[in-house]
Amino acid sequence: MKCIIIPVLFLSLTLGAFAQADSNTSAKPVGFSSKKQARNVMLNGLKQGYWVEYYMKKREGMVETKDTNAPYYKLTIYESGRPADTVKEYYKGGHKYLFTPYKDGKKNGKELLYYEDGKVNVETIYKYGEKVSTKKYDEDGNEVK
Repeated sequence: MKCIIIPVLFLSLTLGAFAQADSNTSAKPVGFSSKKQARNVMLNGLKQGYWVEYYMKKREGMVETKDTNAPYYKLTIYESGRPADTVKEYYKGGHKYLFTPYKDGKKNGKELLYYEDGKVNVETIYKYGEKVSTKKYDEDGNEVK
């Protein structure tokens, strides 16, 4: 009986070591919803992993700023400098502003722009970077033609 236990114990310890080594390989991160998760790491000159970026509105549109008190912030998971998942933008207070799904660095899926109260303002469908359709809604949730 001892002959059987020793090989089984050795095998389980060996498999455990391989499993631990395998868990350190790079895998696509799942979900990102907190600024605390951000690391803002550059790898070979490109954004990589969890990032938080701050924005303000200017005449020329949304402009990135280093000011952590800016009126908007964005949470992005980057792979080799390209968005790899849903980019989530928020109002300063934490309410949803704009959620944009990405695949292979291109907008792909239903992008939602929100009013500050959380209701949908604009819904835009993208397919591999190309805009397919847009619907606008008033503050009561009625589609605006």
